[in-house]
Amino acid sequence: MNERKYYSPEEKVKIVLEGLSGTIQISELCRKYDIKPARFYNWKEKLLKNSPLYSMTVVGRTPHPKRGMRNFRLQLSDSRTQ
Repeated sequence: MNERKYYSPEEKVKIVLEGLSGTIQISELCRKYDIKPARFYNWKEKLLKNSPLYSMTVVGRTPHPKRGMRNFRLQLSDSRTQ
């Protein structure tokens, strides 16, 4: 039987940042961590949308860094699978 691996919000950020670094192909990264590419892109989207830089670009105001990270952690921890 295949057991699911649950990743903490910190692990998810680490995986996404590794993918964004460009040093590894996303397909390789997904195999390395045993996740589906769709899961990676979902995490990536959440990270970028909750980034203070995204808020500044889209909303045009200065973000509140603690609030942005808190929201990001909450959203990532809400992902019940992997």
